[in-house]
Amino acid sequence: MFSEKLKNGRWLSICALAVLSALIFMFLGCKKNIDENSIESNKIGTGEVFSTDDGETTSKRRPGVQEPTEPPTTTRPPATTPEPTEPPTQPPTTTQPPATTPEPTEPPTQPPTTVTQTNPPAPPAPIKISTPTAPGTATASKNGYIVDYSNASQGYIMVKGSDSYSGVIAVQIYKDSTGGTLLTQYVAANTGGYITFPLTGGSGKYSVRVMEQRTNGYSPQLTKDFDVSISSETSPYIYPTYLVDFSSSSLAVSAASQACAGCNTDEEKVLAVKNYVMAVLEYDYSKKADVEAGNLKFYTPNADSVLSAGKGICYDYSALFAAMLRCQGIPVRLVKGYAGNIGYHAWNEAYYNGGWHTIDCTCEDGGSMASSYTVTSYD
Repeated sequence: MFSEKLKNGRWLSICALAVLSALIFMFLGCKKNIDENSIESNKIGTGEVFSTDDGETTSKRRPGVQEPTEPPTTTRPPATTPEPTEPPTQPPTTTQPPATTPEPTEPPTQPPTTVTQTNPPAPPAPIKISTPTAPGTATASKNGYIVDYSNASQGYIMVKGSDSYSGVIAVQIYKDSTGGTLLTQYVAANTGGYITFPLTGGSGKYSVRVMEQRTNGYSPQLTKDFDVSISSETSPYIYPTYLVDFSSSSLAVSAASQACAGCNTDEEKVLAVKNYVMAVLEYDYSKKADVEAGNLKFYTPNADSVLSAGKGICYDYSALFAAMLRCQGIPVRLVKGYAGNIGYHAWNEAYYNGGWHTIDCTCEDGGSMASSYTVTSYD
């Protein structure tokens, strides 16, 4: 029995030793796994490079592992945005325009306005000259003088001087309703062509007298009476006449075309020409003194000569103003009479907006209009 007990005790010892040995091996295995996991963790954290069995170098960093919060310090810039070592000579090309000059999403309907952009000048105003004619259908002639009243209904007659007389003639126009002379004009007889005179009294009976100068006065050479119905009150004041003379080649006509450029109404043209005349002319006090002294007897203004000289008296201002607007088709009267405390004077009346308007370039150029105007004759 003892031997049976001894046998059983030996087996217990063997079993205990086996269990102890198994525990020791298990402990040693767990410790090895812990050490290897620690080593692998250190490799991932530092990003060290290890050699594989086949000799190639590879990184042990694995996807899904969080990267360091700060980029590593390096002497090379990122490959995607290289930084130049010198400033670029041209700005980099971008897909968006600079903020200071935004690019429109649609093309503009008008070109942008810049400080260098200038509007093209307006084209010259068209010329509208009504040219008087002497067709010879209604005439009177005597002593070499001819009066052609064929177009009297248009507000004018034409007179031709005698080739045999070289002195001064006087042309007088009367109208029955006025009881006096509408116009007396002194002209050179041998002008070589017809001279135009307006019929300023409206419809009715007219009398035209042509006289030659003598030492003791004037001798009548031709007288003609005729009845006429004037087509319009403005028609006598659109034609070139002896005092308001111009043609398509006149300097005054060219000046008017330029001065009226861009004007859309007759009123605008009147204002433009008035400002032009006052700008280009200055008052000629020397000529005024000569006229008053009788040194320029029978003085007649010439629009082109006045324009070239750049100065004149009231007669010159008025003749130039009338010529520049009549060639634009605007009726203008050259008026003679008395103005305020100025005395005998010449000014204009222009027709626009359905009525006549007083224009006094001479007085306005001096700073003010006359206080009153009294008409003695029109041309």
